[in-house]
Amino acid sequence: MEIGILFLVVILVLLGLIGTVLPALPGIGLIFGGILLYAFYFGIDTIGLSVLIIFGIVTVFSFAIDYLASAYGAKRYGASKWGSVGAVLGGLLGFIILNFPGLLFGIFAGAVAGEMLIAKKDTRLSLRAGIGSMLGFLAGTVIQFIIGLAMIIVFIIQIWS
Repeated sequence: MEIGILFLVVILVLLGLIGTVLPALPGIGLIFGGILLYAFYFGIDTIGLSVLIIFGIVTVFSFAIDYLASAYGAKRYGASKWGSVGAVLGGLLGFIILNFPGLLFGIFAGAVAGEMLIAKKDTRLSLRAGIGSMLGFLAGTVIQFIIGLAMIIVFIIQIWS
């Protein structure tokens, strides 16, 4: 049974790390779920209650970071709400069709389309909004990956110490 639990923990944590880059998976949430599974099965003392509480707070905070980074990038580069909506829809469609490269292209193209077709902005401003949306998403992804990696490293240190 222990080997099965360990295997499940490793799978959740690895899927979580992948999910910090791919939006189809709740990355930090999966990492935290794997760590919680470990703590509940092997004892909370193996990780520490304070570490689990901090990880829980970081997990909630990471969802906000993901949204805020994308929104900030879009707004910083002049995207309207239609550019932001276009970026989300384009990103989803692009991801479904071409995976991660499609996601990036979809965010850009969706923001540009939203700005040009619905908000009626000129090409230069629409392209700027598309770039901002894409940069915001990339910044959020990098932050998510760093948070996920840090959680995994602290988790490993806690169980081996």
